[in-house]
Amino acid sequence: MLVRKTARPACAGISGWAVMAACLLSLLMALLAAAPAARAADEVDIALDTARQQVERIEKRLAGDAPVPGSELAESRRVLLQLQEDADRIAGEQGPELDSAKARLAELGPAPEGGAEAPDVAEQRRGLQKTVETLDARIKLARLLVVQSQQLADQAAGERRDRFRAALFERTDSILSPSFWA
Repeated sequence: MLVRKTARPACAGISGWAVMAACLLSLLMALLAAAPAARAADEVDIALDTARQQVERIEKRLAGDAPVPGSELAESRRVLLQLQEDADRIAGEQGPELDSAKARLAELGPAPEGGAEAPDVAEQRRGLQKTVETLDARIKLARLLVVQSQQLADQAAGERRDRFRAALFERTDSILSPSFWA
């Protein structure tokens, strides 16, 4: 006599509470994994905003009517070059994330004409489009800061160079002149 054994699902012995607890645990793990990414995005936005404010402040100071002391020009140039390096690093870090989001959006393909798209796919598309726009804006701002800080650093260096040149070639009495020794 053949006895047929039916295969039981792997989760047949698991109670409903255990399944729910496992689902909640996996959801919690996913949220905790996403939290550092959200904090990192906020930190990038704060860093870019702070850099933009510093560049604007230095630009106003350099464009002002009052002469900027040489030590302040040197410090401004140092700060601008550091800001340029930081903005360039941020643009480099955000680039792969933008490429990844664009690739995922491309995998979804264009939205259907009639709007007959599954709600979860439409939500995914909106989220990816928002991510692409946000990352693109960050990268553009970072690149703008790179260019702007480089131009201002060049301006500060040029001003110091002009002052040095003027002081070097300033006409003074010769050391052979009696009025020099008087």
